[in-house]
Amino acid sequence: MNLRDKLEVGKYNLLGNFYLKGGDITTAAKYFERSLEINPDDEKAHYNLGCCYLSLKRIKYAEKEFRNVLKLNLGNDLAWMRLGNIYMLDIPERKEEGIWYDEIGKRINELNEVCKNPLKMQIEEIIEKYSNSIGIFYVEFDENKNISFAD
Repeated sequence: MNLRDKLEVGKYNLLGNFYLKGGDITTAAKYFERSLEINPDDEKAHYNLGCCYLSLKRIKYAEKEFRNVLKLNLGNDLAWMRLGNIYMLDIPERKEEGIWYDEIGKRINELNEVCKNPLKMQIEEIIEKYSNSIGIFYVEFDENKNISFAD
């Protein structure tokens, strides 16, 4: 994608977000569609377009866009949860599948949160592993990632 295309995609996504936040969902969807005409691999544009379609009750189109997100990134927790909600709430015969999709999204979200702070994850694993042999105690992290122990 050349520089001109990148600028166009950025412009359309910016306008799409502007109209989405302003409540003009139809116009927002048109801008996300234009962005995807230039760059069909834009995960965020697919997600935002899916949200627009969902708001407009265009359920099949929303489903397609969230599936496009997952084709680009299976780790997108929000797309999994949106698909789960579609299946649970809008397509009753797929409710069980929706519960499954929603649960996958929640698990991915948890993993994403843990991976944002790998040091915390490692410390928590060590504490969990050895807490039985040295007694149970609690560890807390403050916003500066400082550790404090409590009885």
